[in-house]
Amino acid sequence: MIDAKSAANTIALFCRLNTRARITQPLTGGEIGLLFYIDSEETVHTSVAAAAFFMISKPAISRIVMSLEKKGLIFRKKSASDARVMDLHVTEKGKEIVQIVSEAYEKRTESIRGRIGSEEFDRFIETMNVANSIIAEELGL
Repeated sequence: MIDAKSAANTIALFCRLNTRARITQPLTGGEIGLLFYIDSEETVHTSVAAAAFFMISKPAISRIVMSLEKKGLIFRKKSASDARVMDLHVTEKGKEIVQIVSEAYEKRTESIRGRIGSEEFDRFIETMNVANSIIAEELGL
C-alpha cells in the first residue's frame, strides 16, 4: 500500500508537470488558471468571484489580474448591472494563449491515454473525479 505522503507527492508532481506548458510569454500557473476561468463560460466574471472560485484572497487575485492586464491578456470593464463592479474579459491575445495551452493540455492528455491505454486512463479519470468530489465535499463546496 502506498503511504499518504508518497501519494500526496505523486499527485503534487502530476499537477506541477501538467501545468508546465511552454507558451510565447512566461505566465504563472495562477495566471493561466485565471485566463482559463475568465474564458471558460459565457457568463461575465469578476475579481471577487475569481477569488472565491480559486479560494485565494482578494489581494492575491488582484495581483494576478493586474499582471494579466499589464501583459495585454485581459481587460476590465464596468459592469452593466452595477457600476461599482469591474467585469473581467479576455483579450484576443489572451484567447490565443488559452488556445495554445488548451492544445498542449489535450496533446499531453492523449499521450497519457495512448501510453497507459484507454481502459486504465478512464479508470484514472473516474478515480480523480471521485477524489475531487471528496475534497470538494470536505471543503464545503
